[in-house]
Amino acid sequence: MSHAEDSTPGRVRHEIDADLMLATGEHPLGKVRRCAGELQPGESVRITSGFRPAPLIEALSHAGFTVSSEEAAPGRHVTYVARSA
Repeated sequence: MSHAEDSTPGRVRHEIDADLMLATGEHPLGKVRRCAGELQPGESVRITSGFRPAPLIEALSHAGFTVSSEEAAPGRHVTYVARSA
C-alpha cells in the first residue's frame, strides 16, 4: 500500500464524495476505478470521505495506481489516486 504525505499528485480530473455515494447505497470503488482508468499522466482523482478508505487505497495500490491519503481535518479524509509513472 502506498501512502504519501504530499497533497495533490497532479491536476484533479475527477472529484468523488464517498460519503454521499455510500448514503445512496452505492459503493465508491467502482466509480473510482472507472475514473482512475481515464486518467492521463499528471491527473488525479480526489476522493473525500469521513473515514480513511483503507480497502479502496489497498485495491487501487494493488492495481498499480499511486495513492496518497491524509486526514485534512478531524473526521475529513482526502485521498488522491494518480496513474503511476
